[in-house]
Amino acid sequence: MKNLSQESCSVANRVSLSMIFAEASGQRVQAQVLVDEAFEITAQLLYDINPIELRDWFEQFSAVYKSLQSTLVDDPLTWSRFLAKTCDRLHRVGLHQKTIAVVGDELARWDRQPISLDEYGSSLDGLAALVTDYSQVLGNAIERQAGSESVRKRRALVYSHSVCGIMIFLVAINEAIEQGDPRSTDCAAMAIFGANLTRISVDRLYEVCELSRV
Repeated sequence: MKNLSQESCSVANRVSLSMIFAEASGQRVQAQVLVDEAFEITAQLLYDINPIELRDWFEQFSAVYKSLQSTLVDDPLTWSRFLAKTCDRLHRVGLHQKTIAVVGDELARWDRQPISLDEYGSSLDGLAALVTDYSQVLGNAIERQAGSESVRKRRALVYSHSVCGIMIFLVAINEAIEQGDPRSTDCAAMAIFGANLTRISVDRLYEVCELSRV
């Protein structure tokens, strides 16, 4: 799991930078190359994930999170400590500082609601479909917004968040393994946030691509 966690961080960093450069590029061909590469490495990361292992960890984290959720919602001190610990972990595993900042903003806005296994599985399958079957549609949706003003969140950033969510979940698994504590409350909360970040982001991408979920 350590290797997969490291791979996911590398992918998240590359995707984030690719999206930034693609949006800033004045050359459509160059921008498309960057976006296509981001899709390819995302597809490879999803392929490398063991779905059975992921399911087992999700169920473990979900069970732990149920006992923690009310404390995160009701106790500002616990919530503040969790925010700081999570950002410290992301820094320690090598996520770029700017990416930590924008992910930290998403974390601060998180409603701390749980997510079901079906919802998470659907979001991962949906992302896999977006970067393979619908890669041209997604690429066009990102390109259409590049260089334009919008009151909506940037589509390139939403895509980056979908990948960061996966990375956060995998990092939480590796942290729990290294701590020797599969019932770590911090890791559980971190994982559930990552799962929610991916779900919300994938839902938004399907919306902007005007695609229906099967």
